[in-house]
Amino acid sequence: MQIIVVEGVPYHWVKQLQEIHAHVFEGAQLTLEKLESKKDLLCLFAVEKEEIVGFKLGYPHSYGVFYSWLGGVHEKMRGQGIASQLMRQQHEKVLELGFSKVRT
Repeated sequence: MQIIVVEGVPYHWVKQLQEIHAHVFEGAQLTLEKLESKKDLLCLFAVEKEEIVGFKLGYPHSYGVFYSWLGGVHEKMRGQGIASQLMRQQHEKVLELGFSKVRT
């Protein structure tokens, strides 16, 4: 499994992201318009065999604060530390980008 970081709207991954989001959040829709409305969106994907098995999304909230917005892991992949790994890598990237706090 690898973690892929995408700054901005992940157009290449949108369909898969929408599918796993609907799976994790019981049919809830994540529209392209919603993704595009988030300025400076940061996306992290856990990818196994070219399929997204987990995700963590966020965006700048206010001065020095990054909002960790959405995340989830496919139920078949849970219990393997994927969510924790995504969170750790998101926090590392956010610090690199100059944010001082993460809000959930």
